[in-house]
Amino acid sequence: HMTACTKCYKIIDPEIAKANGMKCSCGGRIKKGVDFRISEIADYKEPHHPSHRPPYVHLMPLAEIISMIYEKGITTKTVQGVWQKLIDAYGPEIDVLISTPLEDISKIDDNVAIGIEGFRNKTLNVVPGGGGKYGEISFNDDFKKPEKAEKIVTLDYF
Repeated sequence: HMTACTKCYKIIDPEIAKANGMKCSCGGRIKKGVDFRISEIADYKEPHHPSHRPPYVHLMPLAEIISMIYEKGITTKTVQGVWQKLIDAYGPEIDVLISTPLEDISKIDDNVAIGIEGFRNKTLNVVPGGGGKYGEISFNDDFKKPEKAEKIVTLDYF
């Protein structure tokens, strides 16, 4: 979504990109991002939200939050199991993300409740994508990931 170099992925201000002829200092080509296009066609210098429209809500998939917490893929049994429990208990994914009380979510999974709280409070780290590279979302340093239970192996296991 950002204007960035296709070689080093450095995010570059659209005005600087234009001044440099869409060439990066590393020698790569600067790819025009959505931010660049908006600056070209915008009627306002600063972002302006029309008063007749409801506020924009930034969302991310619930499975992605669960996946980040447990450091497992979105399609794993762990992630899909927690996701399904939340959907079964509280309805549509958007309701879980936006309006289900955190106390209710913590009845199913404390860690997911903490993750959703970070999402709601916008305390996640967001690195925008650009230049052909996807953006990244991560928890801030205060977030404690769940402890992984150590597997005790005895001779009976073999």
